[in-house]
Amino acid sequence: MAAVLFLVVSPASLAGAWMRSGGEYSYTTGMGYVTHSRYFDSNSRPRPAPCTTRDAYFDQYLEYGYSYYHTIFAGLHTTRRSCGGDRRLDGGDLELGIRGRLNLFRNGRTWEAALLLPSGEGASGPSRPGVEHYGLELGLHGRFAAGGPFHAHRYFSTGAEVRLWEGVPSEHFLTYMEYSWPAGSLDLQAGLHGNFSLRNGADGIGWGSESPVDDYDRIRVRASLGQPLGGEWSVDYKVVRVVWGRNMDASTEVGISFGRTWME
Repeated sequence: MAAVLFLVVSPASLAGAWMRSGGEYSYTTGMGYVTHSRYFDSNSRPRPAPCTTRDAYFDQYLEYGYSYYHTIFAGLHTTRRSCGGDRRLDGGDLELGIRGRLNLFRNGRTWEAALLLPSGEGASGPSRPGVEHYGLELGLHGRFAAGGPFHAHRYFSTGAEVRLWEGVPSEHFLTYMEYSWPAGSLDLQAGLHGNFSLRNGADGIGWGSESPVDDYDRIRVRASLGQPLGGEWSVDYKVVRVVWGRNMDASTEVGISFGRTWME
């Protein structure tokens, strides 16, 4: 979970409304770059950060269709952080989860539950991708046809999650709305992602949140382009920008990921 939380975390953000068929695997590996030199303070006013943060990250994510009714998944996020003279390589935290069907007769209507397991890295200092606390995510997701009879393969996706932490961290409510449409062989997607603190735990660090356990709010705009590479492989390019926040970095992210889907 990162520039604040990729997920986990970008390891949580890759999960969603789609169920895998029984015996189906989906593996995604991705890398990207996140930077910011400004942040939103506790009153959501943009201010210059004391240093420019530059993060390079590497994600691993795996889904497996355990049965028609359940998909299990795991994600790991590794980050190399740099902020002024502070540099750090962090193994990140592990996400293990299960997804089930809300509608037994069609895909795209799911519930999720995921455990967030600490890596053992301390969540301290201005560069702290790791979290020292165990977490739990509970969510509902949906994917709906949006194109009508004359515009096939257009979809609207939405979902909501609650992220709970043991100990003192602040819990969060997460939600998103995305629209996807085809352009030849390409799949285009644009959406809004919100992350809002329940304000029942830790405070933000004052000049921008660097940990998913902090008290912060943010709204991100995300755009992506997906392309099949032939066979079982595909590639996805994305750009993400934090457009509003509280105790949150005004960061920009660019990333690329490669995915493979296959049956056992």
